[in-house]
Amino acid sequence: MDISKSLAEIRSDFHLIMVGSGPYLHEMKVDLNGLPAIFTGFLEGDELAQAYASADIFIFPSTTDTFGNVVLEAQASGLPVIVSDEGGPKENLIPDKTGFIVPAKNPGALSEAVFKLMNNPQRLKKLRFAMIKPFENFNQLIALFSDLRCNRIPGQLVIQLTDRCNAFCPQCGMRVTKKFKRSTLSADNVKRIIDAAAQKGVNVVSFTGGEPFLFLDRLVMFIKYAGEAGIEYIRTGTNGFMFANHHSAHFESRVKKVAETLVSTLLRNFWISIDSAVPSVHEQMQGLPDVIAGIEKALPIFHEQGIYPSANLGINRNVGGDMTKGLRVNAIIEDDDYLGSFYIAFKKAFREFYCLLSNWDLQW
Repeated sequence: MDISKSLAEIRSDFHLIMVGSGPYLHEMKVDLNGLPAIFTGFLEGDELAQAYASADIFIFPSTTDTFGNVVLEAQASGLPVIVSDEGGPKENLIPDKTGFIVPAKNPGALSEAVFKLMNNPQRLKKLRFAMIKPFENFNQLIALFSDLRCNRIPGQLVIQLTDRCNAFCPQCGMRVTKKFKRSTLSADNVKRIIDAAAQKGVNVVSFTGGEPFLFLDRLVMFIKYAGEAGIEYIRTGTNGFMFANHHSAHFESRVKKVAETLVSTLLRNFWISIDSAVPSVHEQMQGLPDVIAGIEKALPIFHEQGIYPSANLGINRNVGGDMTKGLRVNAIIEDDDYLGSFYIAFKKAFREFYCLLSNWDLQW
């Protein structure tokens, strides 16, 4: 707030746009009263995209955020970012190329970084170009990612084998109803990726989709290849489609075949995606009838083979069913009331989720 006041005094064209909400919103509105500050409240979709597109600089001084997805969103929108040197967001930019890292809790340093950009339109334009240019061809995109990782070997390599899927999960852009041209990585490309990962000392490889179990034979081939290449921890998972319609005549033999196939590999972890603590909500979201009962029926078959599946919780507004689905910032007048309600509802939803898993003897 002090930064906004000082910049507004120096530059008549300075305008602060606060997107989002939180417990300090009222205090900020009072403190910045009379200054060129706009409080948009919670935004999403096209409105959020318009907010990014309307700005010149994105400031995210958080010292506690572990990732900072908004920092990536801002850069993808062509906005130079300014973050603190504490927390995860500092890992999500290329210093002096797509943004700046300033000392945490140092208003003077943050103000100076903003002021320098405002006073140097050419530098601002150059930064914008630096963020957009790498996406013009694949090689430059790879170079950008190389800079971001700062030559460090990642703890885990995730290989998205396909974007083909057979579930209806509303929160997923790869759901079966989404209209776009689908693709699957070629065997040669996957093997080259695994070879490079093993050569560079990557210890963990996860095979994901889409739905990787739509191509079980290929998936097993890649798992075995990764094991032979020396990858120590190999993971994969499913949306659980194979457990739907568990009343069918060949359900148990089909599940047993999958379990026997997996146990013949060096697979370390096998997860099943669960999107809600309320079974009926989960089944409706995925479009997989009776899949929860099917999972319960299948678990002993996997256990007999020495495979103990884990659950992958897709955190979303339906985690607690109606209890969490209706929570929206604009549905409750006071921000403190919203945050309190959010915490209580999701805490209860997570507890119910873990109770559900405990009853199944699933890992998490």
